[in-house]
Amino acid sequence: MLDAAEELFAEDGVDATTIADIAGRAGSSVGAFYHHFRDKRAIQYALFDRFLADAEVAHRALRPLPI
Repeated sequence: MLDAAEELFAEDGVDATTIADIAGRAGSSVGAFYHHFRDKRAIQYALFDRFLADAEVAHRALRPLPI
């Protein structure tokens, strides 16, 4: 569902994207969405957490190794 939400938010914007849109793109149901996320804001926070984790991995890869 995170991938589906990310794609839809990029394509249509957060405000225009519905939970039904996210569930449909993910091949899931609205009920399954609510099983994992409280609301659309919660999936936004989950995406933000994923972006931060990816950025941290990238940052660690760029740091010089100690001599």
